[in-house]
Amino acid sequence: MRLRTPVIAVLVTGVFLLGIAGSILFNLWKTTGAKEASAITSPSAIKGSMPFSLVSQGMGIPLQDLFIAFDIKGKMDILCKEVESLYGFVNGGEIGTDSVRLFAALYTGQPHTPASSTRLPQQAFDVLKKKLGAEKLEPIKSLFISVSGKIN
Repeated sequence: MRLRTPVIAVLVTGVFLLGIAGSILFNLWKTTGAKEASAITSPSAIKGSMPFSLVSQGMGIPLQDLFIAFDIKGKMDILCKEVESLYGFVNGGEIGTDSVRLFAALYTGQPHTPASSTRLPQQAFDVLKKKLGAEKLEPIKSLFISVSGKIN
């Protein structure tokens, strides 16, 4: 028996579709990565696609402290990468995902080497000052910048 090109095309397509259907049926088909708080064991594990609530759980930082530190108001949650779109480049530095990593590192006492342009909003200084004391923040005080305007 000789198989012709149209028959082979139908067979290959059928096997392909049956493979996908089977993996969906047995719950093996995943189109997005699973994000779990237990996977966040260090500030470098924080990714832009992670919501603040996941960072809060994984790093043991109260969610309210994250919201206050980045002056987030009127939102139930926010992705770390959204911080960059809210602040971006301001006053000679950038407030973004690496700022969230730096804040988490300072808050938890874990090591993190930020990019040279990474900055934190002044509100983060206030939150960290309550937790760590102003004297511990003195050497890095230049990383904190005042940002005009509120984020809603």
